[in-house]
Amino acid sequence: MKMRFVVLLLAACGCFHRATASPSRERSSDPFRAHRIGILAVAFNDEVSLARGLPRREALHAALREQGYREGEDIVFVERIEVEYGTDPERVRRAVDSLTKGARELVAGGVELIIASGSTEALIAQRTAPSIPIVFWSADPIAEGVVASLERPGGSATGVVPRPDARGELLRLLDALAPGDGPIAYLFNSTYPAGVGTLEQTRRAASSLGVQLEVEEVRDASALEAAFATFKTRGARALLVGNHGLFRRESGRIVELSIRYRLPLLSPYPEARDAGALVSCVPDFVFWSRRAAVFVDLILKGAQPAVLAVEQSVPHSCTLNLLTAAALQMEIPEAVLRRMDRVIR
Repeated sequence: MKMRFVVLLLAACGCFHRATASPSRERSSDPFRAHRIGILAVAFNDEVSLARGLPRREALHAALREQGYREGEDIVFVERIEVEYGTDPERVRRAVDSLTKGARELVAGGVELIIASGSTEALIAQRTAPSIPIVFWSADPIAEGVVASLERPGGSATGVVPRPDARGELLRLLDALAPGDGPIAYLFNSTYPAGVGTLEQTRRAASSLGVQLEVEEVRDASALEAAFATFKTRGARALLVGNHGLFRRESGRIVELSIRYRLPLLSPYPEARDAGALVSCVPDFVFWSRRAAVFVDLILKGAQPAVLAVEQSVPHSCTLNLLTAAALQMEIPEAVLRRMDRVIR
């Protein structure tokens, strides 16, 4: 069986220590006791971060208020947020060590539920505190081993993930932007389990749409240009960027190559949008926060994550860059413009 990347990292850094919550930390039935909610997160950027004062966190607070919770009275937040996170193995190890330490501190602080900003954080929380419920975000929680299935998670974690047709939606958008018979290129890195699952979802969507997918695996930034050259040689008409920290980190380089090779690009990262990508479709994390608050409420009222189905509902927020379209000498169809949440002119 193929070992999952995060699991390998956890094993390598000795992060399988289990600090099971003591009975005194179990959920209390005392209606006058404030619920202590842990937040375990990585702060990639302001849109993804669950740090206080940023949109994702503030949306969570607002949604919990709508559920009847008042911070400082009914709920107290305890956060552990890792700000240094890279893609090379040593930096990832350090980040995993820091998150594991943070998870142990949350347990020691008596939290009764942990909100995990991503699947790596959810895995760490599960291994550190297997009895504490977790609400997470993940691109593919089954591939990453966070849950057994979406319908019946089977463990201590449940959460909210992208809509079931998300990959098909992105492929249809690229097909409308760059119509033709050529394949749609796909950048892939197999070292991220969720990326593997997302590729399979994309393959199924491409098959149902009658779109050919041209996949190139890139594990190092130095191989990016060769991948673009291969895509052009094989007649690719557009490029969809897969899920991996390498592609997030190298967003600027990928956008530069897409313009040089005249390959219309769609990326899932806000860093690519900021670097001038033709289209960026980023999961709507504010929407995620609103839905996550519903799960928090259910669990605080006694529901068990093992039987709370993972919700597939998070949409993408898409941005089109007309300046990049001009550089690519592209005419953007009106239907595509109407689909955009934001247009950069």
